[in-house]
Amino acid sequence: MAWIKFHASTVKRLEKFREFRLELGWSVHEALGFLGDLWNQVLEVRENGDLTGCKPDYIAELTGRSGSAEKIWGALMRHGWLDDR
Repeated sequence: MAWIKFHASTVKRLEKFREFRLELGWSVHEALGFLGDLWNQVLEVRENGDLTGCKPDYIAELTGRSGSAEKIWGALMRHGWLDDR
């Protein structure tokens, strides 16, 4: 079983985290919750964490954010939370 180490106190201090959450208009806790949920869900469906071929709407659906799939995907890409597809 795959697992991920997630240190919220460290993530909160990253500039890319700040820029990501500000772009989306999210609070610190909302953005932390989203990222934690995102990687938890990814590991459930893709144990190696590789999202190659995934579409923004699929990722948004996994995390319950289907209303703004492209916006969230773009922010994840721009701020270094995802690699290029």
